[in-house]
Amino acid sequence: VCATVATESDAVAAAQRCELDLMIVDAKLRSGTGPGAVARILSKGFLRCVHMSGSEPRVGTLAPDAVFVQKPFTDVEFARAIDQAMAPGAAA
Repeated sequence: VCATVATESDAVAAAQRCELDLMIVDAKLRSGTGPGAVARILSKGFLRCVHMSGSEPRVGTLAPDAVFVQKPFTDVEFARAIDQAMAPGAAA
């Protein structure tokens, strides 16, 4: 774990500071949005991503090739989403 952040700007700053393999992003942040942070981070290059939310994502709001898991989810469902995002053959 590189960082746990609550704002879009902090997420972007953490991504710049760390060498990330995977982002796990909630849709709602204290300031900004998870999809907004992902869009800004992905403008610098591809990164695997798991989005989570309590509601269905709006079309076009998720990163390309992102994996989505809806809250509430079990540990098994969350682990499966991470495995799916990190699987060989997932866009990289």
